[in-house]
Amino acid sequence: MIRCSRPSLVAILATSVLLAGGTFAQGDSWAIVVGVNEYPNVKLSDGSATPPLRGAEADADAVANVLIERFEFPKSHVKLLKGAGATRAKLQSAFQDVTRQAMPDDVFVFHYSGHGTRVPDRRPFDEPDKLDEVLCLADTNGDGENLLIDDDLGLWLEDLPAGRVSVILDCCHAGTGTKDPDDDLVPRFLPLNLASAPIQPAKKSWGELRNTTKSGPRRMTAFFACHADQQAYERRFPDVKAPAKGGQFTQALLAGLRDTAADADKDGKITNQELFRFAAKRLDQTFNKTRTHQSERQEPLLETEDVE
Repeated sequence: MIRCSRPSLVAILATSVLLAGGTFAQGDSWAIVVGVNEYPNVKLSDGSATPPLRGAEADADAVANVLIERFEFPKSHVKLLKGAGATRAKLQSAFQDVTRQAMPDDVFVFHYSGHGTRVPDRRPFDEPDKLDEVLCLADTNGDGENLLIDDDLGLWLEDLPAGRVSVILDCCHAGTGTKDPDDDLVPRFLPLNLASAPIQPAKKSWGELRNTTKSGPRRMTAFFACHADQQAYERRFPDVKAPAKGGQFTQALLAGLRDTAADADKDGKITNQELFRFAAKRLDQTFNKTRTHQSERQEPLLETEDVE
């Protein structure tokens, strides 16, 4: 699915800039890459511990490596936050560091792999469905503390002076939080036991990241791991280092970037459309072909103001 975004949408991936010869055309390059497998402060409704993910931190390692090795991001400009170190305070501090240093012609990439969830809308009350989409960080607890809600992420991005802002979100936007019948698949949705109205299937995905376009012209693109009413899964990949699991969406994107596999017209550049179509086709061929119901599938979304 490719559609034009509203101005409030946030850019999602490094390839929102055309890639030629593995380097960006201008400006400096910055990245914050986050992977969280374990959530020790969150208990399930029966009081049991939240089962850990196995591939989110591997995703973060792979993304950081491809940015440094393939796209020549300075290593000192790539902040990698993993596991217990991926707290909300450390993430906010990392954003503040980039905000102080980045320039208007720079590229910024934010990648997150881990659990997503939805919570009752918090101030400012701006969600028609009365729910906020959130990222769960390592110090998130069962009371909903230390979450990163969409409003706050939007404001952090608004503060960035970089002209090309990019984000990868490999997590669920909505879901049941139950494990898939296929034991090798785990959805990246974390249910929180907060007092609220029942969580209904989302109508849209992360579309309310606010105020991200007021700092001058930006090239904006959003890649989402799945539709709002679907799950984003991680599973086993033979070419991923132990424990050999990764997010399906992240792994599909990385596969498209390796050796310019997603460069459909072989012109030496990977456009947003080309990368999206490559990743969507890969998910169709490796996962969706065995799933008959739309809600059981994982279909990524591309929303962009910069299709080419």
